[in-house]
Amino acid sequence: MGTFIEHFYRNSQVIIAYNNMGLKMCGRHCLLQKSCTAVNYNSVSLLCELLAEIATDLNVTIHEFRYSAIDTWSLTDDYCYPNPCSGNERCVKTKTDAYNCLTISTPCDDVICQNGGTCKNGPSTFTCQCVEGYYGAVCEATPCDDVICQNGGTCKNGPSTFNCQCVEGFYGAVCEATPCDDVICQNGGTCKNGPSTFTCQCVEDYYGAVCEDYIEVWLVDGSHSLEGRVEIYVNGAWGTICDDEFGEEEARVICGMLGYSNNGSVPYSAYSDAYFGQGSGSIVLDDLNCIGTETNIFDCQSNGLFNHDCEHSEDAGVACQDARVVGMKCETEDFVGKDIPK
Repeated sequence: MGTFIEHFYRNSQVIIAYNNMGLKMCGRHCLLQKSCTAVNYNSVSLLCELLAEIATDLNVTIHEFRYSAIDTWSLTDDYCYPNPCSGNERCVKTKTDAYNCLTISTPCDDVICQNGGTCKNGPSTFTCQCVEGYYGAVCEATPCDDVICQNGGTCKNGPSTFNCQCVEGFYGAVCEATPCDDVICQNGGTCKNGPSTFTCQCVEDYYGAVCEDYIEVWLVDGSHSLEGRVEIYVNGAWGTICDDEFGEEEARVICGMLGYSNNGSVPYSAYSDAYFGQGSGSIVLDDLNCIGTETNIFDCQSNGLFNHDCEHSEDAGVACQDARVVGMKCETEDFVGKDIPK
């Protein structure tokens, strides 16, 4: 029903008073009276006063009176009336068939579940029901508590696990890995991490995903060392380049690979037949598309190795400017003395 304050009288506006009324009925009348906010009850004379309280009301100590605000009451009966139980008290039946309010402790009484968790009593213990993203005896822990994301990664809690959000160039459960971790660039190449992959930066004359392939370039059948048909050594054999789409940008790259200045390089590819004569062997590249700043002809776009629709009558040639040679290269047509890898 409600909670009374013993020996307490509230000097307030009395809406209506009843004589010879039990405590339970007094409370019921107040609950049913729209303007009633509290009751004074005399346990000797059985006087019930229904009150409409205001802030300036006075409190008085009178031995035979008891007082209760209506917000502590309900219309639910219990057997301990007219001394209703409150708080952790429960109305229980004794061996003499009497009913008394006894304080009942539960496992949750002394437990505070953290982070919005809710305590649930069990037979002899408690369980904190945690909101999503928390766990532990009292919901004190998150999956990220014991996690250190490496290399600047940020740990984000999930429903039952964690996720390390890695900065660009790293991956793995705790951002511990990079694309280069499992890569060995060959022939002196250097691995560089990208956002989600790696790039092997190859030393001169090597190319491929891990710098596994050797490349060499010569100019053949020109009137001097700065010009001639472009011949290229790849996959253990010499071949030529088709003149389809071969222009100034491509010539600049070839001359740069030879150690010559690539400024003012001129392509000899405008003729229907090879300007510096026809080569032999495979046609290595076709439909080249260079920017002109590449350091290796294989850095340019093309149809791919040995993928072409050309004849040797379309072999490309170039004329380079300035004989600033980096490293000595054989310039004779028969390639005697070439330093070709075994």
